[in-house]
Amino acid sequence: MNEFDRLTDPATMPGLSFEEQTYEVSRRLAAFDRRRFLGGSAALIAASAGISFPALAQRKGGNLRIGRSSDPDTLDPQKTTSFTSHETFTQIFDGMVMRDEKGNVLPHLALSWEFQDDNKRVVFKLRPGVVFHDGTPCNAAAVAFTVKRHLDPATASPTKFICGPLQRAEVIDETTVAYVYSAPFVTLWVGLGGAYQAILSPTAVEKLGANFGRNPVGSGPFKFEKWQPDSGIKLVRNDKHMFINKRFKNDKPAHLDSIEYVVIPEDAPRLAALQSNEIQVIAGFNAVPLDKLAQVKRMRNVKVLTRTALSCYGIAFNTKLAPTSNLKVRQALSMAIDKNKVLQLALGGNGELAYSVLGPAFPQVLPNAKDIAPKYDPARAKALLAEAGAANLKLRLSSNDDSANRRACEVIQAELKAVGVEVAIEAVPGAEAAVIQRKGEHPLYMVNYRYTDGDVLHILLHKSGSLNRGAYTDPRTDDLLDKQRLEFDPKKRDAMLNEVQKIAIEQCWWLPLYADTTAVAIRDNVEDFENAWDARIYYKDVWLKA
Repeated sequence: MNEFDRLTDPATMPGLSFEEQTYEVSRRLAAFDRRRFLGGSAALIAASAGISFPALAQRKGGNLRIGRSSDPDTLDPQKTTSFTSHETFTQIFDGMVMRDEKGNVLPHLALSWEFQDDNKRVVFKLRPGVVFHDGTPCNAAAVAFTVKRHLDPATASPTKFICGPLQRAEVIDETTVAYVYSAPFVTLWVGLGGAYQAILSPTAVEKLGANFGRNPVGSGPFKFEKWQPDSGIKLVRNDKHMFINKRFKNDKPAHLDSIEYVVIPEDAPRLAALQSNEIQVIAGFNAVPLDKLAQVKRMRNVKVLTRTALSCYGIAFNTKLAPTSNLKVRQALSMAIDKNKVLQLALGGNGELAYSVLGPAFPQVLPNAKDIAPKYDPARAKALLAEAGAANLKLRLSSNDDSANRRACEVIQAELKAVGVEVAIEAVPGAEAAVIQRKGEHPLYMVNYRYTDGDVLHILLHKSGSLNRGAYTDPRTDDLLDKQRLEFDPKKRDAMLNEVQKIAIEQCWWLPLYADTTAVAIRDNVEDFENAWDARIYYKDVWLKA
């Protein structure tokens, strides 16, 4: 039995209640080998070891400018799966709870909770006196409104899956609300600890309607001020945000007066802006170009923080569209691509090769994925294409148009050309790519995600999954993915997730390529900045050194 198995063995948790088991599962889901994630500055490493440094003179206020490569599609948490959006509305909204790096569940809007009715009902006691940015109360009625909207089919939320078997939220009194489930939901803290299930202002939602995503109103440490297309988003401090949990140090309003997300699509100008102090931070999805990481580390007055991402990049094959509906074609395309070459040329080698839909940093990744995955073999690829009667193919590849994805697509294009397959790359900005890919009109999709749990397979492979780009419909897979969401025995849940990964590999639904590195570059006057374990960067603690 390895260390991970010992940590998660049910035999080591005798007599735990269901509630205690949910906490144990939450901790298990975060219990990676953290040593592999440590990187960057000495301050980051020392902080993880519990070492403190003398406090530096703090300058209250200031505007922090954050460079990134693209805009969000919306700032409505219930209307997107975009990580760029999530990075932004994490600052604007508060959730019921948070989780720390060890998976511990921390009170946030909810101060406490109680499991009832055979663990199908969770009663939350809310923090009193919290108000939204529009001055309306963030109370039990607001929570119930938010849940109802998230579950409403008319909302068509791509993140509804996060709610699991949640049926409704019931108002008990001003500061007490019950979440009612149809079955015990052991991974409830994963969703409740993220911003996709954050609490929205009912008044603002009803007033703004479809425009809420362009004018979001939450209760978080920063308030939305403006969004200029292709330029950026500005948030200002919420002076009424006076509470924290153990994830934060600052129990007062944020130190910064404001933060600005500045869109600089191309890598070179973005790096030049950091060097000239036009921006003080480069952070966010693919914002620090990993192929230029060595160059960034040599910059004067700049610190770089890195850690392996809970992610996976890969090619999703459309199983409803010829010729990728043919298993032999999918196998051939998988064998024709040297994924190590893709990693080296796309990210400068700053990542780790993937062999399953779950990235290599996930504790639930299929242990023998590398052994059963298709091997790089161009000659065999050509033979399979001939057997499938699919020589001289012409395919379209849909992708997000950031620099790393462009480079990866160009390598894939060259690799497939060598086996007689012509690929047309159709790359557009992230928000537009999401709309295009949902139409299901391309045989190949460059897909990537970041998530904190193996339940991401439900999003990617379940027939109802919001990122099921390949239109996979397999009853066995759907059943396993539904059941694992309710299973709190770690070994049984892992077995289900392993079986799903095995099916995906055998059917060649995906060609997993690599997990990337989460990299953040900051000016050396930016203090208390954390390159978070879950890639959710919070700016409440951040301040500027004079």
